[in-house]
Amino acid sequence: MKILYIHQYFSTPDGSTGTRSYELAKILIKRGYEVEIICLSDVRAQTGLKGKFINGLRKGIVEKIFVNEFDISYSNNNKFRRRILNFLLFSWRSSLLVLKSEADLIYATSTPLTVAIPGILGKVFKRIPFIFEVRDLWPELPKELGIIKNPIILWILDFLERSAYYFSDASIGLAPGICNGIRKKSFNKKKIFYIPNSCDTELFTPLEKNRQKDPSKLKNISPLLKKTDFVALFSGAHGLCNGLDFLIEVALELKLMKRLDIKLILIGEGNCKKKLQDKAKSFKLTNLIFLDSVNKKDLAYLIKNSVHCGMMILKNVPAFYNGTCPNKFFDYISGGLPVVINYPGWLSEIIKDEEIGISCDPEKPAEFARALIQLKNDNKKYLKFAYNASKLSRSKYSRKELSKKWIKIIEKVKKK
Repeated sequence: MKILYIHQYFSTPDGSTGTRSYELAKILIKRGYEVEIICLSDVRAQTGLKGKFINGLRKGIVEKIFVNEFDISYSNNNKFRRRILNFLLFSWRSSLLVLKSEADLIYATSTPLTVAIPGILGKVFKRIPFIFEVRDLWPELPKELGIIKNPIILWILDFLERSAYYFSDASIGLAPGICNGIRKKSFNKKKIFYIPNSCDTELFTPLEKNRQKDPSKLKNISPLLKKTDFVALFSGAHGLCNGLDFLIEVALELKLMKRLDIKLILIGEGNCKKKLQDKAKSFKLTNLIFLDSVNKKDLAYLIKNSVHCGMMILKNVPAFYNGTCPNKFFDYISGGLPVVINYPGWLSEIIKDEEIGISCDPEKPAEFARALIQLKNDNKKYLKFAYNASKLSRSKYSRKELSKKWIKIIEKVKKK
């Protein structure tokens, strides 16, 4: 059986973005399936292909995965109009490949919503079963953020969203709020499944009990870190959705509280990064450190050896509370990190119920600063949260267990 897997941002662990599609493709191959990926050239990603582009496309086999990579350059630093044009171009070129394909199943994963178009066309014109995976709800999130205001564009996106759910043989949501959003616009409620991001418990492992974290190992990256510092990490995009101005305020609060032994590390790229760096510099914040993106392997090493807790930060938009499923949360807990979050919702409830960290008010940076101080000062509580985080990653969110549920959905659709 051949599965055509459409994911704009496909990457191996050598890249600095999520690897869900890579890991799941490998699982399919172990089950005896043939997997063909369609993706573009994201600056954060490493597809594993090194050859030249021929007519805007390069092909190759990466760990038994057949990869089609379009020469469409994408970055979070691109302006919104450029990103939309890239989305449409990728959708068009993917559709042409789909209409020539002899695949037995199409699996398309958003964002953006436009990746559903080749899946719909494959289902309508070639009768190929189609599964649509939703990572973020479109057009709800862009509408809430005020990024898209034109009523005609919003209507078109709403029509496309409903069409994706209608023509798909199954829809998979990565968060409870995403599944609820699908239900509101889907004709068949029985074909909606919840499968969140999973934990890579082999790559991300906690530090051994008899060892201490050592932030000074990062000195080759930043001389501002001392061995006795407490390091809180945000790893991910520095975009409008992330609301990282909040961490500027947290750093200011820590400075006023004379707790410069707590350092905030931000790893990643995005169109807001330069403004954030300039703002931090204007306030002379030595406790807020920006680093370039690192690949998954390096991130796992940093989390294990030099980072004490993970930070979940988003712009205070209600649509985000239950409608996103960030990779970073699962990386944090896989590495045994307590988590401090600044927004309510399903992840906040998990953090509180499972006792793996602290949930804070999205409008109170001083509360967030005090939460970090509490973790630094109360070693007993810190170790409890760290142990619970590692345990949770392996008991409820291991990739091995969640992939079993995922495979069942694929095989159920395949038999129709």
